[in-house]
Amino acid sequence: MKKTKLAILMMATLSIVCIIQLLFNLHFHKKVNSYERITRSQENTILDLMDEKKQLDNSVALLSVENEDLKLELDERSVTDPIDEEFKDALSKWNGNTMEGVSITSTFADKQKVEMEKYYQLLLEKIESEKQQLLISSQEEWENHIKSLEHLRVQIYEQSQGEGASLILTLIASDYYDKFHDRATELKQLCKILPDEN
Repeated sequence: MKKTKLAILMMATLSIVCIIQLLFNLHFHKKVNSYERITRSQENTILDLMDEKKQLDNSVALLSVENEDLKLELDERSVTDPIDEEFKDALSKWNGNTMEGVSITSTFADKQKVEMEKYYQLLLEKIESEKQQLLISSQEEWENHIKSLEHLRVQIYEQSQGEGASLILTLIASDYYDKFHDRATELKQLCKILPDEN
């Protein structure tokens, strides 16, 4: 009987050990599963962060390229136009007489017009023949617009008197200069875009 009790006690102890082992294994697997879920979650978070980093790197690269383009554009604009420099020099020596100021401005506007015509002809030579008509039409429209503005201002000048007339003359000359300067610059930039023919 002692053997039976001992056997039952050993069986009970073994059962308890098995139950404890089973509970331990269940608890261990729950912990492992929990850690695996946390690890997968962290891996997903790391992958998401890597994607975000890649997007930010692409954005930074794009901004860097845009910044370089802007820097080149600003560098090009900072290159002074020799006619502008001569014009500024002439204006610095101007005595304040309206007619002399208009004469100086008109003289340099004519130089800008020559510059514009030079780049127009150069662009006309560089552009493909089937696209030349677009340039010709564009130039004709621009010239017609300038002539219309000039005609309007002359009409206003003829109607005005005294100080108003001087102001209109100054405005006409200044605008004449600006328009030809801007068109010359625009055509020059278009010429730079097209490669030179070899």
